[in-house]
Amino acid sequence: MPNCRCSTTRWLDKAAVVFEEVEEINKDEGGGRGWLQCSVTQVEEVKILLRMLPIWVTSVLYAASLGQTATTFVQQGNAMNTMIGSFSVPAASLNSAEVIFMMIWVVFQDTVVVPIARRYTGNPAGLTQLQRMGVGRLLAVPALAVAAVLETWRLRSVRDGGNLSIAWQLPQFVILACSDVFCGIAQLEFFYSEAPVSMRSLCSAFSFLALSLGYYVNSLVVSIVAVVTTTNGKGWLPADLNHGHLDYYFWLWTGISAINFVVYAAFANNYTVVVGDRSGAGGMSMNNMMGSPPSRSRGRDEKKKKRWKWKLGPATILGFELLESIAFSGVALNLVVYLATVLHGTLAFNAAHVDTWNGTTFIVPVVGAFLADSYWGKYRTILASLLFYLAGLVLLTVSAAVPSLRPAPCTGGVPCSPATGTQFSVFFLALYLTSIGTGGVKSALLPFGAEQYERDDHDTDQEGAPAPEKTKQSFFSWFFGAINLGIFVAGTLVSWVEQNVSWALGFGIATLCLLIASAAFLAATPCYRVRLPTGDSPIKAILRVLVAAFRNRTRTLPPDADGDGLYEVDDDKNKNGDDEKLAHTEGLRWLDKAAVRVDGGGVWEVCTVSEVERVKVLARIVPIWVTCVLYAASLGQMTTTFIQQGMAMDTRVFGGRFRVPVASLVSVEVVFMLLWVLLHDVVVMPVARRWWRSGGLTQLQRMGVGRVLVVVAMATAALVERRRLRGEKPPRSMSILWQVPQFVVLAGSDVFSGIAQLEFFYGEAPGSMRSICSAFSFLALSLGFYVNSLVVTIVAAVTKRSDGSGGWLAPDLDTAHLDYYFWLWALISLANLALYLLLAARYKSKKPSPPHSSSHP
Repeated sequence: MPNCRCSTTRWLDKAAVVFEEVEEINKDEGGGRGWLQCSVTQVEEVKILLRMLPIWVTSVLYAASLGQTATTFVQQGNAMNTMIGSFSVPAASLNSAEVIFMMIWVVFQDTVVVPIARRYTGNPAGLTQLQRMGVGRLLAVPALAVAAVLETWRLRSVRDGGNLSIAWQLPQFVILACSDVFCGIAQLEFFYSEAPVSMRSLCSAFSFLALSLGYYVNSLVVSIVAVVTTTNGKGWLPADLNHGHLDYYFWLWTGISAINFVVYAAFANNYTVVVGDRSGAGGMSMNNMMGSPPSRSRGRDEKKKKRWKWKLGPATILGFELLESIAFSGVALNLVVYLATVLHGTLAFNAAHVDTWNGTTFIVPVVGAFLADSYWGKYRTILASLLFYLAGLVLLTVSAAVPSLRPAPCTGGVPCSPATGTQFSVFFLALYLTSIGTGGVKSALLPFGAEQYERDDHDTDQEGAPAPEKTKQSFFSWFFGAINLGIFVAGTLVSWVEQNVSWALGFGIATLCLLIASAAFLAATPCYRVRLPTGDSPIKAILRVLVAAFRNRTRTLPPDADGDGLYEVDDDKNKNGDDEKLAHTEGLRWLDKAAVRVDGGGVWEVCTVSEVERVKVLARIVPIWVTCVLYAASLGQMTTTFIQQGMAMDTRVFGGRFRVPVASLVSVEVVFMLLWVLLHDVVVMPVARRWWRSGGLTQLQRMGVGRVLVVVAMATAALVERRRLRGEKPPRSMSILWQVPQFVVLAGSDVFSGIAQLEFFYGEAPGSMRSICSAFSFLALSLGFYVNSLVVTIVAAVTKRSDGSGGWLAPDLDTAHLDYYFWLWALISLANLALYLLLAARYKSKKPSPPHSSSHP
């Protein structure tokens, strides 16, 4: 029986199209098709090869990972103590011992794994070929991670005058043996069974070709790493491993293997076996390969697939935001420390440049939001931004890893030499590439995620999903939680690695997180609801209202206060589903003239009431947003002056046995936020429901509470700094734990104001402007950092002595007055709170228009 046609790669089907001219030629040539026409079976055989190719590419990188057993694993073993009792173990012999481990794993697979898999998948074979290959690729990741950890331990042991036994290599060989059991045989079966009958020898050779290319890839990576990391005879892979960093090399391969697994999982999930009789037995679809019976449960599987599709998209977006937050915070939180300790910048220089970079980072989302709402759409904007994001993080990692791209470390008694112009240029190029990359991610990811919960009348993919408004509200909270959990992980684990192990490794972890996030985001593409921009761009829509209002400035408004005399379209003519109709509101009456009915008026002479109301919404949001800028500037102290204050304190805790990374308190703030969330849900909201309204506190009220708490936090920081300056001698004897109260109060401010601002700018925004309005939060952060940088510069210039020394922000904080600076910000925050209360009391929310027909000009 010929193979059945598959809907993918349809351009190949043209090779089997029947034309009368071809039939005549075929008759003349004795019935043979020759080069003009192919059968469906021939076309499908080529399609099979094309579908197998991506799976095979991942086999190449998997083989390169396994290649470490014959090269770097042996070199690592040679550098260890090979004596076991009175017997010296050859380092290469553990490769042979791996065979014994494989036999044990085969027994374990047959007696434990397969029976359990049969029970849960319904597949007589237990796990399919693709699943076994996936397990093998997954196990390669912990095997290489174990090798990296072991090498770090070995190097520390050598520095202490000892050495580790080669027996410590056994765990990595045990895990790799399991990987080989699951993946090795499955790959041979896969490439044989999936191949067309006439190509089975060729396809079976694919496994061996993958091994061959894997070794070439391994050799290429070794050569590149040796060239890039070697300076003055030292690098990751020197002749004497005791003076190298083979652990960094193993971590590199851990990252490569993790990315390879994610890519493989994406391809395997979309892989489909074409139904046909190629070997005497019918083929099976991917659903059957994943363990489902072939026909009875097909309908049930389709329903499950639809039920889970609406969950997988938002879940992937939340996971993406978590990893992206780790990546971004892994750079941002410790940036001021890196500038001070590695690039040897001054205090004012570091604070100003960190604030400028943060400002740029959070202003670029406005550009990304404009592109998302007007031209590319949210999904494409995110993808385009990821290219810049990844390029920036990779370059940043390289700048920290290559010795020639950073100044020499400080030595005792010798002044630190600052970074050269070239070193600063490479570093800041990497930082600002990262800033550009965040533009699309920060502006489009939140509205793109919320968009997944919006149903259409004809939508059947979300069958069984909860009410969209309820789940969307939950999504905002989870999104905010993902951001802060990422900050916590970055500020504790990544920050510790950067300051205690290697800056290059810390930045490399951030890069790896974004790589994994990008791969997962791409893999989940079929599950997303992707909407392209419709109608006018938001900027054009705003300009149309302003131009029409100016042209009609001499016209008289209708006397009706509810706007019934103004122009509006009927519900059935409102084609743009993203823009709901809005009811007329009082205030900003001069804009209403844009909706005065004009006979024969064009699009630049008359607008609908809804279009006018959308501009009014933006006009009312702007004053609230201005207070967000100053609020963000106050919060900006957490990543600049709070860290600098911590660097001037005693960072030792638990009797001096552990040294706290200064930036880690920014991450500990997440723990305090969890406690504040409990207080918010258990105490504040029930009391608010009883005394104010059934829904508790409104968005504007919660934002107000956040602004109150930031005043208290600034005052607390000022009091702590005053006590530090007046404390006992010697300097830096005051524990960094005294900073905890100011972080606790700031955590409460973030709980009340952070989520509320995200909800406010998204919920109040017109449908076609949600990316732009969501970007308002990030724009406020951006301008907040610029304001912070401006204040730092002014204070440093105004308060320093005539000879240029001293001042509130002197390089030596023990002779400065950082407490005065914190009091200044307490006053600024208090004034901002008063302004916010005045504006929030006068704010009018948008009102959806009830469905009814309206007059036309």
